[in-house]
Amino acid sequence: MEIRQIALVVNINAYPVLSSLQTSTFNRERLGQYLTEYGNFQVRFLPNPKKAEDQAPPVQIPVSQKELENAILSLFHPQRERIPQTALLYFTGHGLRKKKGIVEEFLAASDSNPAQGNWGINLQWLQKVFASSPIPQKMIWLDCFYGEELAFDFDECLPPSGGASSFLATRRGVKLTEAGVDVHNDYFAQALLEGLNPFNHLENTITTTDLTNFVRDYLREHQQKLHYFNLGQAIALTHKPNVVKTPPVQSWSAKNFCPYPGLATFQVEDAPYFYGRTDLIAQLLKEVHQTNFVALVGNSGTGKSSLLRAGLIAHLQSGHSLTGSENWSVRIFHPGDRPLMNLVWTLCDTNLPYGERARQLNQLQSLVQQGANGFQKLVELYYPNRLFLIIDQFEELFTLCQNSLEKQTFLDCLFGVLDLIEKNNYLGNSKNSNFVLVIAMRSDFLENCLELADNRLVDRLQNHLVTITPMAEQALTEVITKPAKQVDLALNFDLVTEILQDLDYSSSSLPLLQYTLRKLWRQEDNQGLQIPAYRLLGGIKNALDKQATAAYHAFSELEQETVQYIFLALVEQTTGRKPIARGVINRELVTPRYSIALIDLVVQKLVYEQLVFTEPVPLSSGELEQPFFIHLSHVALIQHWKLLQQWLKERQDYLQKKQKIEDTAKQWQNSTLENQKSYLLSGKALTEVKKFQEEQGDRFPLSQVAEVFIQASSQTQRIDRVKMTVLIGIVPLIGLIFLGWQIYRYSQTQGNWKVISDNQGKRESLPRIQALESLNKAGVALNQKQFNGLNLQKINLANANLSNSNFTESFLTDANLVNANLTEADLSQIELTGADLSGANLSNSKLIGGYLTGANLAKSNLTNADLTNTNLIRASLTGATLQGANFLNAELTGAKLTGVDLSRAKLNNANLWGVDLTGANLTETNLNQANLTRVNFAGASLTKATLREANLTTADFSSAKNIPLEEIKSACFWNKAIFTEDIKQKLANTAAAKYPSCQKWR
Repeated sequence: MEIRQIALVVNINAYPVLSSLQTSTFNRERLGQYLTEYGNFQVRFLPNPKKAEDQAPPVQIPVSQKELENAILSLFHPQRERIPQTALLYFTGHGLRKKKGIVEEFLAASDSNPAQGNWGINLQWLQKVFASSPIPQKMIWLDCFYGEELAFDFDECLPPSGGASSFLATRRGVKLTEAGVDVHNDYFAQALLEGLNPFNHLENTITTTDLTNFVRDYLREHQQKLHYFNLGQAIALTHKPNVVKTPPVQSWSAKNFCPYPGLATFQVEDAPYFYGRTDLIAQLLKEVHQTNFVALVGNSGTGKSSLLRAGLIAHLQSGHSLTGSENWSVRIFHPGDRPLMNLVWTLCDTNLPYGERARQLNQLQSLVQQGANGFQKLVELYYPNRLFLIIDQFEELFTLCQNSLEKQTFLDCLFGVLDLIEKNNYLGNSKNSNFVLVIAMRSDFLENCLELADNRLVDRLQNHLVTITPMAEQALTEVITKPAKQVDLALNFDLVTEILQDLDYSSSSLPLLQYTLRKLWRQEDNQGLQIPAYRLLGGIKNALDKQATAAYHAFSELEQETVQYIFLALVEQTTGRKPIARGVINRELVTPRYSIALIDLVVQKLVYEQLVFTEPVPLSSGELEQPFFIHLSHVALIQHWKLLQQWLKERQDYLQKKQKIEDTAKQWQNSTLENQKSYLLSGKALTEVKKFQEEQGDRFPLSQVAEVFIQASSQTQRIDRVKMTVLIGIVPLIGLIFLGWQIYRYSQTQGNWKVISDNQGKRESLPRIQALESLNKAGVALNQKQFNGLNLQKINLANANLSNSNFTESFLTDANLVNANLTEADLSQIELTGADLSGANLSNSKLIGGYLTGANLAKSNLTNADLTNTNLIRASLTGATLQGANFLNAELTGAKLTGVDLSRAKLNNANLWGVDLTGANLTETNLNQANLTRVNFAGASLTKATLREANLTTADFSSAKNIPLEEIKSACFWNKAIFTEDIKQKLANTAAAKYPSCQKWR
């Protein structure tokens, strides 16, 4: 008879040199009995328990290292023509740990004698034997007697394709007696026996997954820890007699539940129906068990997002694959166009009430803006067990994020903290880290990563890359047939054959397959999924295009226009790259033509058709009409829906036409007066441009210069047509051009203000930005205006008069505000990351709670400005005037403050960690309770400065001027600061102005 399952049960209790173990062979014999009776295993015992029983009285039979080694080799490398399907090693006995340079662990044989260098079976050797075994399904169960926790866990053992590896181990408590070591518990063996007994469970078949969960929970009740990992498919161990050995399945009604997600991504809860990626799941689990960074790369449509959710995350959250993974905090998100904000939203606790969530959001934002150090603090503070962070569609960092500073800070957070972890742990082993990072991206964006001047990312990509490839025929067959079997859905075998023939194996066809199968399920009657219905849909290659187009034509005329408008907003087109999907918020799509009610109605219908999906905007305040993100169901729509491709081509054509008009208008504007008329349009060219302006002006707005250019062209053509010979004779050509410019100057101001008025209430508006820039360029004052809550990213308002204007909660990332007048302006809660405010006048302005990370404030005037709770990380304030400014609770880590005038400024409770204050004027500056760790005060004047309860750890006062000794002694950790010997002696004889309470810094 062919042997399919074999097991080796080792129970060593005879140790002449080490303490002998007082263990019973009874539980091991029962273990072998269960494996034989309920699992059809052929079991070999070492030593043979019959030999001990045959002697009177029974004796402990020794097992030599050579005996044990040969038995293990025979188990995992059998000398047979046909190798078994499954092999199991169970060992109970002493475990030894050798600590000389590196830590090594051993399974002790009876003749083990560490004093003579004979330690036993090295677990490194056992791992190599296990990993190289040709047996598809392999298991090791270790029940060892260690003085310390087992550190070795066989994490190099990736199973072969279609195979599985399982490892269970525990350390038992012992107590010494005169007779040897008395084992005062046998919980692991008892848990195995109860877990393997199929009559203790509802399931007909017990798998490694079932057993792991049972043993883990059993040992937890007895305060004993189980170390484990399970890679690959679950291995069937035991089953009830007369029952086929297949893992249990849950029966669902095929009419009420569809096991195919269509274009949607498989979610964690869809894991029971996710097939075809067992090997890749095992590889990912092995990688994240060994290291704290993994990159998953593959073509579009290969199922990266589904693999992460229904594969990796589902296994981690279940806790049956890696020890303790059910306790990890797993977060997944897309970078989008604002990766830092999306990171913060992902990490924020959505279960908190709105007010608390908002406060936590501010805390998280402040930490991530600090880069690696801040992000490390965040992980330690909020995720003490482990933060397992997954970034899906990492390529969005290159395609959607336009803010280079935000992009760099994002990379600093993630890869900087990995560097910090590796400095503390030279192995870079994720088992010793509380942060693990996984990124997934399209393979065609690998080049973008390699082009980054960031070796931290490049080096890790080269060493920790997992590639996902298109599925082979066997895997695709599983994808089609096994979910149907799960829900008792009838599936015609000839249909499976035809689908496989239609699939293009070299392409990324999974989305098309899932979409077609879901559409078939919708149409199925009691006959199940059949060939006629499949052919009626158009087959794999045409089903998506045919069904999406049919859904579009079912809309009304206005709704069809809205569908096109929404889909074009959901696709980003970039030069030299394939179009990519992007998410938009429903409210951002609202225009006078497309109301919020119309947008939401059309989106609801598109969701039903599975063409888009929605998700709530994080941290919404609980209002009745909550905003939501809209996303394409899958990028496959861009690749295979011909109507969408047509819209994209038309848009590309329109963008090219717009650019051509803009280029001609600029040439006209920049030419000399004598040559300007030669650039004006007439005839057919002018007619086409005016048609574009009339029909596409809302979707592709022209600049003010372009509009005046068209107006001047039209007027010049009218004059030519009526043959105003006399006028032309009197008025020189230069006068005509001047007249055009007069029209431009006359209409510019009113036209711009009308654009601003028309866009009132909209957060996003490119025409508004263009109008404001034009007004400023024309010298129009913009003071005392309401700009609160607007997105003015990258706006150019250099030299603008913006005094007394309101910019609260506005978004001005990368804005140009050089030499702008912002006196007494309200800039509370503003986003000015990366903005250029050099030379700007911000005296008496309010910047409370603002974000100015990396902003350039060099030579700006911030006299008496209020910067309470403001984030100024890495901001440049070189040469700025800061007299009387209020920096209460401000975050200034990494800011440039050399030579600044901070006299009478309030910096109490501010964080100035590592700031360079060389040459600064700190006369009468309030530094009470400020964090001055590592601050350089070289040449700084501290006359009458107050430092009570400030943190002076390693602050450098060695060349500071006018040091207030009493205030130094009133600060915290002043003895850890750097002073000259002379100052140290003076401090020794100086009393504190007030004895500090330093609890805040402990």
